[in-house]
Amino acid sequence: MVLKNAGSKSRYLTLLDPYFSWLVDGESAYGEPCVAGGSTLIRLAEKYPHLRLLANDLNPYVTAFWEAVSRKETAEALCERLKEIPTLQSRAEFLHHEPHDLIERAYGAVVIARTSRSGIVRAKMFNGGRDETHLGKHLLEHWNPDFMCREIRRYHQLVAGRLVVSQVDARLFAESHLRIPMFVDPPYVKEGHKLYRCSMSLDEHRALATTLKRARAAVITYDHCPEVLKMYAGCRIDQFPTSYSADRTPSNNYQLKQLNELIVII
Repeated sequence: MVLKNAGSKSRYLTLLDPYFSWLVDGESAYGEPCVAGGSTLIRLAEKYPHLRLLANDLNPYVTAFWEAVSRKETAEALCERLKEIPTLQSRAEFLHHEPHDLIERAYGAVVIARTSRSGIVRAKMFNGGRDETHLGKHLLEHWNPDFMCREIRRYHQLVAGRLVVSQVDARLFAESHLRIPMFVDPPYVKEGHKLYRCSMSLDEHRALATTLKRARAAVITYDHCPEVLKMYAGCRIDQFPTSYSADRTPSNNYQLKQLNELIVII
């Protein structure tokens, strides 16, 4: 994926395919309240070529990227912009000042995602440390315009003419689309405030759960924690193994540790 993000489901799409089939077989439209890097959006766009797609995210960089991808002229403009290799200074500017121009925001989305290890924007241990000693090398290793442009053109071919992008909070999107099937991958409950540019408070997670339990059909993925089990009590909840959470070791370094994630079916 062009936009890497913490908790991405790109490595688990085959495992999730049976849930997607249950969710959208025979449907005409499909929505994602938290589209982020869009791995599931692109997966369903490939498998269901006649499905109308609704993608939402509260992050203005993410929505700008998908808006740009959806139209040929803006997709090509973004590909042209990606030829410029970002610097540490330009990355810092995107993190602190959101551009008004759509292509610049879309470019900023790629810069931030691909220069943050594992897509984790806020965690300093993955952004080169306090002095950013390692970030310059990491930036160059993950900046491949040819690959990114091929992917962006592929995305465009898959979503052109059938993708509608919005930028509201996840609960409001869900409330407005209760009659269409949704795949929902919200920020983590326990560590989301450390990982994402746009996280959610516990009260916001609860409000989203209350809304989604009124949906006609939804598949929701979450970190495994008591709060989620309580919010979705009475719903079917499955588990699957993941390996992308950060943990501090006794030597004060960080490593990825194996965890389970929850799949809620409504």
